[in-house]
Amino acid sequence: MHTDDPVLDLMDRFTAALNSHDLDAVAALVTDDIVFESTSPPPDGTRYEGRDVVRQIWAEMLAATPQARFSVEEQFSDGSGRGAPDERVHRGSEEPARRACPLV
Repeated sequence: MHTDDPVLDLMDRFTAALNSHDLDAVAALVTDDIVFESTSPPPDGTRYEGRDVVRQIWAEMLAATPQARFSVEEQFSDGSGRGAPDERVHRGSEEPARRACPLV
């Protein structure tokens, strides 16, 4: 965990909640206006906006792949506490799918 940076700490808690499939904890860590950009379906993916909509998409994804695990591919913070880009890899199906999740 990145306890010296609150944004990176938040992102670590988000990953842990997602990997435990705890959607209530995941939803509590994101803002009402979250944007989730999925790479599915190719080639352009789909953009989802709002906590309730994104929570539903994640619920469907986790139900479809109960063995799903997420690993952080890249994350960083500028130290301002305002948020950071984040990219994860979803594993649990035959092909890993990239998921980008701005959290704050």
